[in-house]
Amino acid sequence: MVEESGLPYAVAFNAFPDAPRHFTEEQLRAALDLEPTTPLVTCDARDADSSVDALLALVQHLIDRDPPEHR
Repeated sequence: MVEESGLPYAVAFNAFPDAPRHFTEEQLRAALDLEPTTPLVTCDARDADSSVDALLALVQHLIDRDPPEHR
Protein backbone atom coordinates (compact mmCIF):
# COMPACT_ATOMS: atom_id res chain seq x y z
CA MET A 1 0.00 0.00 0.00
CA VAL A 2 2.84 2.40 0.82
CA GLU A 3 4.57 1.71 -2.48
CA GLU A 4 1.35 2.36 -4.41
CA SER A 5 1.00 5.79 -2.78
CA GLY A 6 4.51 6.75 -3.85
CA LEU A 7 5.33 7.78 -0.29
CA PRO A 8 9.02 7.33 0.44
CA TYR A 9 9.88 5.33 3.53
CA ALA A 10 12.64 3.52 5.36
CA VAL A 11 12.41 0.34 7.42
CA ALA A 12 13.94 0.22 10.90
CA PHE A 13 14.56 -3.28 12.20
CA ASN A 14 14.56 -3.27 16.00
CA ALA A 15 17.35 -5.54 17.24
CA PHE A 16 18.66 -5.95 20.75
CA PRO A 17 22.24 -6.81 21.61
CA ASP A 18 22.71 -10.55 22.14
CA ALA A 19 19.23 -11.31 20.75
CA PRO A 20 19.18 -14.18 18.26
CA ARG A 21 18.66 -13.28 14.62
CA HIS A 22 16.72 -15.73 12.55
CA PHE A 23 17.26 -14.12 9.16
CA THR A 24 19.74 -12.07 7.17
CA GLU A 25 19.20 -8.58 5.83
CA GLU A 26 18.72 -10.07 2.36
CA GLN A 27 16.04 -12.44 3.67
CA LEU A 28 14.26 -9.57 5.43
CA ARG A 29 14.39 -7.44 2.27
CA ALA A 30 12.92 -10.32 0.28
CA ALA A 31 10.19 -11.02 2.85
CA LEU A 32 9.18 -7.35 2.87
CA ASP A 33 9.60 -7.07 -0.92
CA LEU A 34 11.73 -3.94 -0.49
CA GLU A 35 13.15 -2.02 -3.41
CA PRO A 36 16.97 -2.05 -3.41
CA THR A 37 16.95 1.70 -2.73
CA THR A 38 14.71 1.45 0.35
CA PRO A 39 16.84 1.95 3.45
CA LEU A 40 16.82 -0.95 5.91
CA VAL A 41 18.37 0.16 9.18
CA THR A 42 19.05 -1.96 12.24
CA CYS A 43 18.50 -0.10 15.47
CA ASP A 44 17.92 -0.62 19.16
CA ALA A 45 14.76 1.37 19.87
CA ARG A 46 15.72 1.62 23.54
CA ASP A 47 18.81 3.62 22.58
CA ALA A 48 18.10 7.24 21.65
CA ASP A 49 21.21 7.53 19.44
CA SER A 50 20.29 4.39 17.55
CA SER A 51 16.73 5.66 17.03
CA VAL A 52 18.04 9.01 15.79
CA ASP A 53 20.27 7.16 13.32
CA ALA A 54 17.20 5.36 11.95
CA LEU A 55 15.37 8.68 11.50
CA LEU A 56 18.43 10.19 9.83
CA ALA A 57 18.43 7.31 7.35
CA LEU A 58 14.85 8.23 6.40
CA VAL A 59 15.71 11.93 6.07
CA GLN A 60 18.73 11.10 3.90
CA HIS A 61 16.53 8.85 1.75
CA LEU A 62 14.09 11.73 1.28
CA ILE A 63 16.90 14.11 0.33
CA ASP A 64 18.38 11.60 -2.12
CA ARG A 65 14.99 11.07 -3.82
CA ASP A 66 14.08 14.74 -4.15
CA PRO A 67 15.56 16.42 -7.25
CA PRO A 68 17.63 19.54 -6.44
CA GLU A 69 15.14 21.83 -8.22
CA HIS A 70 12.50 20.89 -5.61
CA ARG A 71 14.66 21.79 -2.63
